[in-house]
Amino acid sequence: MPRFNLWSDTFVTCANNIAVSERKVRRWGWTLLVLACAVGAVPASADVVYSNFGSGGSFDPGSAYNIGPVYIYNQVIAESFETTSAVQFEDAQLALYSTSGTTADVYLESSASGGPGSVLDTLVEQSSVLTYPGSIITYDCSACATLSADTEYWIVTAVGNGDTQWSFNNIGDNSGIDYDYSGSITGPWTADGSNTRGAFEVDGTPIAAAPEPGTFGLTGLALAGLMLVARRRNSGTAATLHNV
Repeated sequence: MPRFNLWSDTFVTCANNIAVSERKVRRWGWTLLVLACAVGAVPASADVVYSNFGSGGSFDPGSAYNIGPVYIYNQVIAESFETTSAVQFEDAQLALYSTSGTTADVYLESSASGGPGSVLDTLVEQSSVLTYPGSIITYDCSACATLSADTEYWIVTAVGNGDTQWSFNNIGDNSGIDYDYSGSITGPWTADGSNTRGAFEVDGTPIAAAPEPGTFGLTGLALAGLMLVARRRNSGTAATLHNV
């Protein structure tokens, strides 16, 4: 994932900025400085951005939205979620079961005029959709887009290689869905603001401001200075004891 590349770059930048201290701190001092870089560059883990799963990841497979053919139509279902802080999108998890297909196509989309807008990411299915009662299927990011704080986005689900069902949540979330009967993942959309929503979760990694490279350098020099003072004090004490 890109976040690990960011971690590597941050660590290398830190080490390069404090390399000037290497001559002064000896073996154990350099080790402490490297550890300081590593602690400052630890990658963040993914957080739950949105979820309407019940306790223990439960959902209601007894009711579901058909993804794919409905009479003469080809139904696509879209459900919104809103961020509270900036995150790097990681994955979506949907409660699905199969009626004839083993895959569903899932997308992350922006919001436009209160409904889904443009496609931000085509998600990658991590396991096959099972027959009833189904299971929670994870869809990993491919572009891993950055999601802005306090912004609405949409998870859009379309037919894959056959009919699948998106199971309802079991926590009473009936804040509505959007749907399209043409099979298009970009509409035109019809909003239904009171329908029970399919069960899903969105995960993302919080985006924090990266420390300035100069901060690492100053921290390293400060640590080096403290260790040199300690070494001189220890040397002075040893000399005093030797002269007694």
